[in-house]
Amino acid sequence: MFTNGFLILNDVKCQLIGQYIVFQIWFWFGSVRVGIIELYVTCGRVGDAQKVFDEMSKRDVIVWNLMIHGFCKSGNVDTGLCLFRKMGERNVVLWNSMISCLVQCGRDSEALGFFNETWEQGFEPDEPTVVLVLPACVRFGDVDDGKWIHSYADSKGFCKKLCLWGTHL
Repeated sequence: MFTNGFLILNDVKCQLIGQYIVFQIWFWFGSVRVGIIELYVTCGRVGDAQKVFDEMSKRDVIVWNLMIHGFCKSGNVDTGLCLFRKMGERNVVLWNSMISCLVQCGRDSEALGFFNETWEQGFEPDEPTVVLVLPACVRFGDVDDGKWIHSYADSKGFCKKLCLWGTHL
């Protein structure tokens, strides 16, 4: 009986160590961390997402986008802007996320500034960019930029696509 107690204790100890190792491997494996950040952001726990984000040595565009979106969604747009400015690799999706955050918070002038900066940084706006920025032009009263953006969208064939897409709704 005494020996069986030690065997049971040893078995439990091995199980705990195994669970700990599995937890460590899965937790620190990149895709799991991305999922954890997404979970925290979705639940409005941006501070917890920030802790996981800060511990990541490699951050891809998806993780940056999640964090920026999380801060903007929680009303902390300036922190989202700071993160956006800190990141090195950007793409049109990130620019659109930042423009969307600014538009949703009523910061139309800044959204239009970001639209212009998108061009300056060598990114060509896509259909979602146009959809995001036109209402900002209207609210801000920027008729000239609105006309130019509409003309750009028309020249790229976005207007036809958007009209067809709208009829499917």
